Amino acid sequence: WVESKPLTPCPSGRGQIRDARRDLLFAKLLDEVEAPEGWEVPDLPSNPLDLIRSEQEVLPPETIRQMGEAWNRAQREAEEKGPLLDKNQTLDSVFVAGHVLNLFICVEIVANRRLLYLKEEGTISGDIYKSLDRAGVIPKVLFLFKESLSDDALQVGHLRKLASLRNSAVHYRGNSGAQIATQLKTLLDINREVGKLLSLASDRPTEDELNGMLKSALATHLQ
Repeated sequence: WVESKPLTPCPSGRGQIRDARRDLLFAKLLDEVEAPEGWEVPDLPSNPLDLIRSEQEVLPPETIRQMGEAWNRAQREAEEKGPLLDKNQTLDSVFVAGHVLNLFICVEIVANRRLLYLKEEGTISGDIYKSLDRAGVIPKVLFLFKESLSDDALQVGHLRKLASLRNSAVHYRGNSGAQIATQLKTLLDINREVGKLLSLASDRPTEDELNGMLKSALATHLQ
């Protein structure tokens, strides 16, 4: 009952947010699906293997048909247009997990490379380098960019939020979206601070490039 026709291939980021839109649409359409009047849940085997072997229909055929139509409609609409997302929209899909993991890895690489440069230049001793090398990413950032933090050029709160989302994303499962649920505006704030940090490190991508990639991935209009 689900169409087998594949969707048009597209870049991974856009594909992920398309899937997020599809899931949102599907959940909304499922609310409109109702079981036939008088239908009752059948007696089912308690053992999952027995249930599979019985081939017993858990849902009535009409409900299954409606669910199939809802799924196909959600796929089509997500591909063709999708709902508009404003900056207060909460995202809780694999898109968030992938985005924050990519950003965090980028910050981690920049911090580790900058520490190595400082050691090789003789700016910090080998002992200090070893101590910092064992530290987490945020302590490294605090050390490397302390001057920028002191004059508010960087907002460490957004970088801490990135680290928190990264920890949730590492353990992300398809049924645990609540753990990484975050608003679009929070992702934009994180993008801004990561862009500033990379700019201070004379590295890329810049804030504008990060926002461009995020907007492209969202494939929608920001309100």
